Amino acid sequence: MTISQEAIDQALEKCKNQEDIFGENGLVKDFIKRLLQTALDAEMEQHLGYQKHEKPSPSSNSRNGYSQKQVKGD
Repeated sequence: MTISQEAIDQALEKCKNQEDIFGENGLVKDFIKRLLQTALDAEMEQHLGYQKHEKPSPSSNSRNGYSQKQVKGD
């Protein structure tokens, strides 16, 4: 899957300086956060064998809930 050039251009239109792109709350950081969360959600669905908000079969593994976490790193 690829991201269209139009989608990239549309996201960059709102950026006025480098801080908006690479800063603490910038576009790149937000993109990486969303990308990783999507990958982790897909991995969980693959591991458990059912999608989020579906009712698992009685004999299957289940989700134990979700809570906000803060990871410190570069």
